[in-house]
Amino acid sequence: MTCYARTTPTAPAALAALAALAAVGSCQNRTDAPTLDLPATSDTLTLASGAITEGAWLHGETWAVLEPDDATVWLVDFSDRSTEVVGTPGEDYRSPYGIFSFRDTLFVNDWGMGRTTMWSADGDLLDAIPVGNTTRGALPRARDAAGRFYVAVRSPPGPDGHGNKDSAAVLRTSHQLDRVDTVAMLSPLDIEEVFGDAGRRFERRVFSGEDAWGAFPDGTVWVARVNHNRVWLFPADSAEHRGPMLPDPVWPVTRADRTVFLRRFPEGLRKTAEQLPFATIKPPFLAGLTGADGNVWLQKSGQLSDTVQLYHQVGRDGELRALIRVPLPARILAVGPDRILVVQSVVGGVRLWQFSHPPAQVDQAAPEMSMTTLPK
Repeated sequence: MTCYARTTPTAPAALAALAALAAVGSCQNRTDAPTLDLPATSDTLTLASGAITEGAWLHGETWAVLEPDDATVWLVDFSDRSTEVVGTPGEDYRSPYGIFSFRDTLFVNDWGMGRTTMWSADGDLLDAIPVGNTTRGALPRARDAAGRFYVAVRSPPGPDGHGNKDSAAVLRTSHQLDRVDTVAMLSPLDIEEVFGDAGRRFERRVFSGEDAWGAFPDGTVWVARVNHNRVWLFPADSAEHRGPMLPDPVWPVTRADRTVFLRRFPEGLRKTAEQLPFATIKPPFLAGLTGADGNVWLQKSGQLSDTVQLYHQVGRDGELRALIRVPLPARILAVGPDRILVVQSVVGGVRLWQFSHPPAQVDQAAPEMSMTTLPK
């Protein structure tokens, strides 16, 4: 597979392309991590709903999923194929945009009411935590065994978007979000200065990606670096650890990618969207999540023609454990200790799949992949 060098985010697109071509053949890296397919399953549930954006494992075969367009959080139980709405939408929460879990407790972030609500696995409301001033209105995205929350805080973008050039901070907070410590800094977004009828502004490059992060129960924070393509670990009681560079098949942003992106906009806004800056190559991963199996799961970039979705399963040491293939065009919502929840868009709603973890058998070594290189 072709090998590219990933240049700094501020490099002009033309220079980025030249640097990528100049690096062809400059690295010949392989991985001995096995490539594993999720085993076949008929364990499915269909919801007549809009897009499901997030999921969380609670216990056994019980999961929570978020449907933000309808402002609804669902409990789904594959053991008896039941579905149940969490609480009363519009009263207990108005605009949920994120969910996560710790053990069998569900947390729902609601920007409409400015709070995080805690729920039992049976759907009972346990607590409501208002947003804190110390986090600039941001709500937590993870919790550890000591009851501390973790939240990413960004600078205000400002009227021209200049603030988006600043790094975000991952904070460790108290349960009431009133005491904070900085754990890690995230990479700045890939921003380009553009000029239009409204004057100068700073826009994020489409398809540029961003760091993913999460926290383990012992308080260790992980950050997947989009420009370095490696996972950094920040233990609560020891020095940070930087994992090795991960295999990175680099995909260029094609004309078809741009076309599909622009089709998402109404006709009246498409001309404006066409003026947005685009990245030259896609990021090595699209998203990441903390699995209840103790690993980090990174959703890899791909091509429009892909019929499977590839994930990297990365261990607590930052090492690649396995390349996991989801055998359909779908994505992983959440990972339990022995099961995996996958969502697929279908006509009239979404289909949820519950897979078992793939058996830990050694497959053939993955093909040669290009490695992201970035000057320090």
